[in-house]
Amino acid sequence: MLIIGRFSGLDRSDIFLHDCRRLSATVISLIMAVLEERLLTRRPLAYILGEQEFWGRSFAVSEAVLIPRPETEILIEKVLRRFPAPAPASEPRQPLFLDLGTGSGIIAVTLAIELPWMRGLALDLKHSALLQARGNARRLKAEGLEFVQADWHSAFIRRRRFSLVTANPPYVAAEVVGGLQPELRHEPLAALDGGKGGIEEIKRLTAGLPEIISPGGWFFMEIGYDQEDYVLQLFKGSEYERVKVHRDYAGLPRVLQARVR
Repeated sequence: MLIIGRFSGLDRSDIFLHDCRRLSATVISLIMAVLEERLLTRRPLAYILGEQEFWGRSFAVSEAVLIPRPETEILIEKVLRRFPAPAPASEPRQPLFLDLGTGSGIIAVTLAIELPWMRGLALDLKHSALLQARGNARRLKAEGLEFVQADWHSAFIRRRRFSLVTANPPYVAAEVVGGLQPELRHEPLAALDGGKGGIEEIKRLTAGLPEIISPGGWFFMEIGYDQEDYVLQLFKGSEYERVKVHRDYAGLPRVLQARVR
């Protein structure tokens, strides 16, 4: 249905209402070409079409970034519950959020739109990913968002100024990366491979977090389904409070939350 809609100009309701409409030979040829590429190469449809929906918006994607997943919307949902009330529109953007490993920018761009009273920084180590994120910000008219090329939060250490930090780090165990389904092999390995046990990048990312988050500020991170016990132990201590792991729609552990005391 996505392919038909892309090349015919029909939205989903049009396709249902006009299912007997005859498509042109050109449209049929384009649809068949996409299906052939999908079957022969196992290249994900999002890369073939160049876009993927997230939080009700269409984001441009390429093989420089991960394809947005519905599970990541759980993180957005939980953040918005903690930051529900906007400041008056006349006031400048004051609180600052940081999105680590922004990729296509789905988290940073979505938060910039949904929380117009906050300023944001979107950080990624890869220049190609930042280009994609910056393009999505322009495409979706997200304001108050800047982009930084750096390794996790190294550029901000000992600067406690963020009211909110979000992250979707690589969390697939290196031991199983080679056995992933063919579609995933088209996605950037660095954004998937979390090292031994899938926790090495999580350890690097979370080291020093309290030094960049303001007192009372929040941290939200997407995790693997088998990492709940590990992250709860990692955030156990005097620096954090209200530590919790939220489940996704399948009932699997998916998003860690923690607040700096």
